[in-house]
Amino acid sequence: MSEEVGHGSVHVDYHTFWLSEREDPMPTPGARPSNGLVSPQPGAVEIWAGTHTGSVPVAVEVRDSAPPADDVAEWDDVVETNVQSQRGNLLVTSFFAHMPKELPNLAGSGAGLYRIRFYVRGRDSGSSYDSYAPAEEYRIISWPVKQPTPERIYKQTDAYGRALRGEDGEA
Repeated sequence: MSEEVGHGSVHVDYHTFWLSEREDPMPTPGARPSNGLVSPQPGAVEIWAGTHTGSVPVAVEVRDSAPPADDVAEWDDVVETNVQSQRGNLLVTSFFAHMPKELPNLAGSGAGLYRIRFYVRGRDSGSSYDSYAPAEEYRIISWPVKQPTPERIYKQTDAYGRALRGEDGEA
């Protein structure tokens, strides 16, 4: 059952935006994601967009338990990972813009370990240098867990993700 849902526009800089404990993320940009979508770090997850600079629509859902595993059909890439929140905040944000106020804190149960599922579609259409007309969209779902589990890849179909994984030349 969903606890809280939000929809907002998130600014993308240098092909990334963040899920972070801080509203002004200062994590070190990571290596390209081996899964083609996200790079987890302590207290943060770097999310890789096709859009270099611009805004993308993001829908978030804070749950008390895992969503169904069969909800991936309409998405191009879907990856699930863990993130530890020390402060009880997991906010969708970017380097040069503040978090959209319409997106709730994804650490809905306070400090602790969370499982996060990231969905994307349309990223190949967003791979132009600048895009202020969103061609790609994201969905992020979080829920608390007691133990970490390995990253799970549900789906990998877009060309941009293949390139980030090193399967198809440079991204």
